[in-house]
Amino acid sequence: MKIKYQLLNQQEMYAVFNGVPDFLRQQSMELPRIPDSARVVMMEINDEPYPFEGSVAELFYELSR
Repeated sequence: MKIKYQLLNQQEMYAVFNGVPDFLRQQSMELPRIPDSARVVMMEINDEPYPFEGSVAELFYELSR
C-alpha cells in the first residue's frame, strides 16, 4: 500500500505500508506515522490505484469498516 499525502504546510510526502492492516496498525499508535490532518493526494493498494479524496483520518475510518 502506497500513499502520497500533503501536510498542512503544502509539503508532499510518501509512505509505504505492508498492506491495509499495517496502515491501520501504524495509524492506531500513540504517534501515528502520518498526521491525521494530512490530505491524501494519491494512493495504491496492491499496485492498483485506489480512488479516495480526504484526510488520512477519513481514510483510516473508511479502511477500518
